[in-house]
Amino acid sequence: MALAPKLQKVLTDLFVMLWDLGLAILNFVLPKRKPGLVVPAGVPGHMGKWPKYIAPKEGDSRSACPMLNAMVRPSSISQ
Repeated sequence: MALAPKLQKVLTDLFVMLWDLGLAILNFVLPKRKPGLVVPAGVPGHMGKWPKYIAPKEGDSRSACPMLNAMVRPSSISQ
């Protein structure tokens, strides 16, 4: 019975390494995107333009994670 967890760990590690290798190869093969074209037009962050910062108001619920707070700004993603 001890063989199953060990085999699962080996297969998981092998999968992760092969996935990572595949992504690295794709980065060399796929065409590079020009600066400013990575974020699609009309989306916050396109051409380095971000929505204005809105400070928290009384009664606002904020997460302990700054990235999560940034993601749920009203102009970015609806709550």
